[in-house]
Amino acid sequence: MSPRATLTPGTDREQELQRELQQAYEHLTDITSRLLLANEAAEAALSGGDRTEISDRFLRTTARGIQVQRAALFLVEGDGFSLGATFGLNDEEQETLASSMADIEACQAAVEGRVAHLVDGNLVAEDVHAAIAASAAEAEATEDEETEEEAEAEGADDGGDAEEQGETEEGAAGEGGTDASFFGIYLPVHLADEPAAVLALGDRAGGIVYRNEDLVFLQYLLRQFALTLNRSTLLEQNQQRLEELDALLRVSREITSTLDLDSVLRSVVNTVAAVVHNDRAEIALVRGEKLALRAVSGMTRLDPDQAEIFKIVTPLEYLRTHPRRLHVGADDLDADPPPPGHDVFAEYFSAQQMRSFMALPLTDDQGLLGFLCLESRQESWDVEPAEGDTLSILAAQTTVAIRNATLYSEIPLRGVSLPVARLRGRLGALTPRGRVVAAVASVATLVALLLPIVPERAGGAAEVRPLQFQGVRAVTKGVVSRALISEARRS
Repeated sequence: MSPRATLTPGTDREQELQRELQQAYEHLTDITSRLLLANEAAEAALSGGDRTEISDRFLRTTARGIQVQRAALFLVEGDGFSLGATFGLNDEEQETLASSMADIEACQAAVEGRVAHLVDGNLVAEDVHAAIAASAAEAEATEDEETEEEAEAEGADDGGDAEEQGETEEGAAGEGGTDASFFGIYLPVHLADEPAAVLALGDRAGGIVYRNEDLVFLQYLLRQFALTLNRSTLLEQNQQRLEELDALLRVSREITSTLDLDSVLRSVVNTVAAVVHNDRAEIALVRGEKLALRAVSGMTRLDPDQAEIFKIVTPLEYLRTHPRRLHVGADDLDADPPPPGHDVFAEYFSAQQMRSFMALPLTDDQGLLGFLCLESRQESWDVEPAEGDTLSILAAQTTVAIRNATLYSEIPLRGVSLPVARLRGRLGALTPRGRVVAAVASVATLVALLLPIVPERAGGAAEVRPLQFQGVRAVTKGVVSRALISEARRS
């Protein structure tokens, strides 16, 4: 008789407890694996530098953790999407995916529905269909009162035919959805009610389907990714803003370092590119009833017909009669309704290489001084709001600098005050020891210049006056024949 045969077989209760214990271990293992995956995905996202690197590290970590064979991460860019990262795709597939309208439409549907958008229903379990139907019914229930009854009816139909909906989606994928789009599931994520990204998922290893709890866990990871991506975006924006402010500070120092009008104008047009990239910058000042071109970037001397050479005479005449901020590009001319000055700028763009034009008025409480004009060869020249604000600040500083230079040119004896101002500036830049040395040198120079003016002996008529008078009288009358005491001799 073997030893095993002597063991008492377990009761049904013990076997049930053993199964529950095994399920608890499996559940604990699953939870632990997901916690580790969440921690690893968060570290991968935080270790990235820019948006592309953050997206790539997060997707690779998440895709390996859930054993997906093909995946992609689409980032929301304004009203569109950009491809942030891919997993399991070759170079040719990545290039095709970047321009795939079917995938963009699927991402848009997921963002608008705020739930997982299914293209291939075979990739998910039945509880996913039920969750999507419940979310759709809940969304319809929150609509306004005028369409509430109709929305509830549609929600009931959708909820009752959840399996039919899954079959319809699956059929669409079988007919052409799979060929048109790369993935079967598109999972959106929102941050503060604004769409941030869409995770596109393909088949899992071993043919495992996605359960609803899997998608819920992925949405949690996506929210963490969205927070990290938003932090990175804010840091990039702050860094860009600091660079713009630093450029504005450098430009301000440059234009305020002189009171010569021509130097001020040249400084502005040659340094404004540090604030906003442009291909050419000009300043035109008001002279009578016209705008005269006074400075052009990259040019130290202007020809008398420089405005005609640049074909900018007509735009300047338009600005003189319409003194306001203007930003127009060649692509804007086809808009309906056409932009202001359509005919003027249509002729201007067709006559030379520049394809975008921007004008900032230089005005203060005393009136219009002129315009700062920027040109670009781009068909559509988009300027960020922060850059527009920086340009407004630069235009205001330029106006002040031009006004100061103009007033200074009207000051009498400015030829004397300018050298004195320069001398004071040089003295202010010296160290305390340098100031002492300069003072000693100045005194020594002054003494050396005055020595030839003060001779040791002076010529010409001289008169000696006594310090004290002493009277001498004779006792008797007579005539003094000889003085026994000479002048200045003590008796």
